[in-house]
Amino acid sequence: SGRLGVRRDGVKVECPPGTHAFGNQSACQPCEEGKYTAAAGQPACFVCEASKGHTSSLDRKSCGRCMANFFLWNNTECKKCPGSANCATEGLTTETL
Repeated sequence: SGRLGVRRDGVKVECPPGTHAFGNQSACQPCEEGKYTAAAGQPACFVCEASKGHTSSLDRKSCGRCMANFFLWNNTECKKCPGSANCATEGLTTETL
């Protein structure tokens, strides 16, 4: 059995993918940018491999590389490349921009 969160009505539920609970007495919370949970009932979110240009998906259920014309900023989120940069490839980071 995984980590349980508590709904507003007091019922304990298994936290869905993309969320976690700090303890069995807290509500399920979404993972922060750059972190994810792929399975339900996780006690904590896992960190994406920023060194490989990975960050979390918008739903925080997986990690992936930033698509072309974007770069990984602050190791957490994909941002649009500045007009002067060559961003034709996926997985660019601030260091490789």
